[in-house]
Amino acid sequence: MPEYEFVEKPLLNQLASMGWQVYEQSAGIPQNPGLSLRSSFRDVLLKDEFTRSVKAINGLADGRPG
Repeated sequence: MPEYEFVEKPLLNQLASMGWQVYEQSAGIPQNPGLSLRSSFRDVLLKDEFTRSVKAINGLADGRPG
């Protein structure tokens, strides 16, 4: 899989080096949406992860999560 080897994998490595959490499913067509925190491959937004992240970076004035 040249595209995976030369494009996707280097990008995943770069994101991981920047502190991103990478859920790699390796080369080929993914079969299990659960491995990427989705209920379906039609999910574009990871709602639970988005909500958790927004709360984590937008805490209240007293330091509690938002």
